[in-house]
Amino acid sequence: MLPLYLLNAVKGESIVVELKSGGIVNGTLENCDNYMNVTLTDACVSLVEDEPFHKIKHIYLRGTNIKLFKMGNEFIEKFKEQQQREKENHNRGNNNRQFNNNRQYNNNRRNRRRNNDGGNW
Repeated sequence: MLPLYLLNAVKGESIVVELKSGGIVNGTLENCDNYMNVTLTDACVSLVEDEPFHKIKHIYLRGTNIKLFKMGNEFIEKFKEQQQREKENHNRGNNNRQFNNNRQYNNNRRNRRRNNDGGNW
C-alpha cells in the first residue's frame, strides 16, 4: 500500500511516469485510484521511445501499463512527514481510547458494588 499512499500525498505535484512500452509522460498528478490508474494534467507525452514529445491537456494512464513513477526527493520527505503526523494522531487516539476504557471499567465496578451493597457504601 505504500506506493498508493505516496501517490495520494503528491497529488497536484509534477511527476514523471515511465510506461512499460518505453514511453514517458511528464505532468501534474490530478488523481489516482486503487489500481494505480492515474490522471495527469498539462502533460508532455512521448508514448514510444525516441518519439518527440506532445503537449496534452489531460491524459489517463492505466495502472497495468505503468512501469514506474519518478518524483523528487522533496516529495518523499513530504510523504514521510505526513506519515509521521498520522502515526502520532493515531497513537494519541489510542491513548484517549485506553483512558475511556479505564473510566468505563471503573464506572462498571462502582455500579456493581452499589448494586451488591444495596446502594450503601
